[in-house]
Amino acid sequence: MNAEPLDDYEVAFFTFDYPDCYSFWNKNVSFPLSLAFLDKNYKIVDIKDMEADDPKSVSPDSNNVVFVVEANKGLFKKLSIGVGDKLFLKGKKVIFSKKT
Repeated sequence: MNAEPLDDYEVAFFTFDYPDCYSFWNKNVSFPLSLAFLDKNYKIVDIKDMEADDPKSVSPDSNNVVFVVEANKGLFKKLSIGVGDKLFLKGKKVIFSKKT
């Protein structure tokens, strides 16, 4: 992958055509990441961490994933974002909504 490090609050937002159990790896990436796996309603169904340059893939505990948000490792925890919360893409911004 050879990706450049993310800024403190920068994320990557991935969209897939249909719900499934998508896996990710961090091979050739020099920094650790956290992944939020979202369903079609933008609700977080799982969060997984990946270490720097780790070829081992991580997958969510759900096969209903349509979106994935990548952030620096620990960012979701730092912002108190967890399973059941929602992350929306609005233009080029990711908007957070706490579960009720």
